[in-house]
Amino acid sequence: MVAGYNTTIFVHVTNSSSKAVISVKEFQTGDFYYPACMKVVNGRQCGKKVTQVSESMWQCNSCDTDSGDIHFKYALQLCILDSTGHIWAVAFDDTNEIVEMPACF
Repeated sequence: MVAGYNTTIFVHVTNSSSKAVISVKEFQTGDFYYPACMKVVNGRQCGKKVTQVSESMWQCNSCDTDSGDIHFKYALQLCILDSTGHIWAVAFDDTNEIVEMPACF
């Protein structure tokens, strides 16, 4: 399912001296979040998608871990546009700054 969203504008700062203003033309409202692995690997959270293996257990194929502790993260598909055209992009994890709510509410 695709939803129209013509009025939202946000700014992406590419460095301290330049900014690009873009608009969200539309976004897909299907699977916009996923269960993610909470294991810390090399000082960073794994964050890869996990698969439910039982009622309370989840498996991460990326770091080969089974855990009952997961976190929901965004994977929001957006059609963004600027003065040069449009492109489909996926906004991960920090999308809650755009949507202003956590992935699992």
